[in-house]
Amino acid sequence: DIILPLAFKRIFEQTLAPRLPPAVRAEMLAAGYDRKAKRVPRHASIFYACAEIARKHLYPDLPPREGFRTMARDSAFAGKYDIAARTFTHPLCRFLGPTVLVRDYVSIIQQVRPTIEMAILDGKGPPFRLRVRCVYSNAGMMAGGLEGLLQVRARVKTATVAIENEHEMGYDLVVNW
Repeated sequence: DIILPLAFKRIFEQTLAPRLPPAVRAEMLAAGYDRKAKRVPRHASIFYACAEIARKHLYPDLPPREGFRTMARDSAFAGKYDIAARTFTHPLCRFLGPTVLVRDYVSIIQQVRPTIEMAILDGKGPPFRLRVRCVYSNAGMMAGGLEGLLQVRARVKTATVAIENEHEMGYDLVVNW
């Protein structure tokens, strides 16, 4: 299960690296993340090992799921003006509405993570139910990232993403506003 370089660059280099001391970045290198190998797809286990290292440093007082969720939401907020964040969603989504962003999110996640299965089960929402199936996936990060993008890019301040039906092969995200 691989994750394409864009996700690593967006989260670890552009958003989190400025907030992490060199010792933490060295720990991420030991876990398998080499910033110099820019265009190399990496295994999802490396991505999540590095996310765990960053979470422990940035959000040590939060339970793991909430720390991951907050980290992903903060990543969306930190990148609201950068080019990478704008390519993650339709350029007119704030005018076209959050429904377009939810559909784009599913498409982009599948491009960044080719082995993930994500589908909108109820496309008439809100609420929308997204089914996520993948061995390596972090429900907290996925929910926080989508919630942050809805709040920042679609400007839906009341957006929430709940995690339901979680098991070892996946979970559902219930998106509402």
